[in-house]
Amino acid sequence: MRHLAAALLFTFLVSALAFKAEAAEPPPNFLIVLADDLGAKELGCYGHKKHATPRLDRLAAEGMRFETCYATPLCTPTRLLLMTGQYAFRTGYFNLHGQPLTPKPTSPNYDVGSKLTFADVAKSKGYVTGLAGKWQLTGKIPTLVHDCGFDEYRMWAYKENLPEGVEHTGEWENKAGQKTSRYWHPSLVENGKYLPTKPTDYGPDLFNEFAIDFIRRHKDQPWCFYYPHPLT
Repeated sequence: MRHLAAALLFTFLVSALAFKAEAAEPPPNFLIVLADDLGAKELGCYGHKKHATPRLDRLAAEGMRFETCYATPLCTPTRLLLMTGQYAFRTGYFNLHGQPLTPKPTSPNYDVGSKLTFADVAKSKGYVTGLAGKWQLTGKIPTLVHDCGFDEYRMWAYKENLPEGVEHTGEWENKAGQKTSRYWHPSLVENGKYLPTKPTDYGPDLFNEFAIDFIRRHKDQPWCFYYPHPLT
């Protein structure tokens, strides 16, 4: 089990947005953190005897915890599932983007931006929306990420995600120079523009900073922030 009840979470978010729209109290904010490659059994609250995860255990104790669900063991279909509330037999994505068992560019399922997401629903209810971290889906600048309902973003950018004419000047995760770094000296794009980084810059720190800044700037209005994390 890779992530907890993504389809149920999507349904919960949409239902909460619809319910709160009719309520007198201020609408809730949503911070959605998607851990990368994390199995539930790695956490103390799900029975691990050695891993100390006290803060996550507290979230589980004070909130809602799912013990039975169906999810995919791959990141691309999982992120699509969470954003759309649809399993792979509807989205067409059974594998990592660009790999076999995913829609071809000529398929109507290929364009992720054409699908309804929880961010689209949030925006329709007056929320400001943001994203930080992994994308690895379809789309090109300038509509990339924005067309899935997110007003602002800072993403780990592959070569094909960079603005036209821009080359990554930082590190790479493989010797072939095909996969840009998400960690030290990372390749980042923020709201359609390449964000130069230094060798001492650590990608997850920069994503954290963006998320915190987004929340602070929008603290006086309803916000929904999605954080598909590059780390477990």
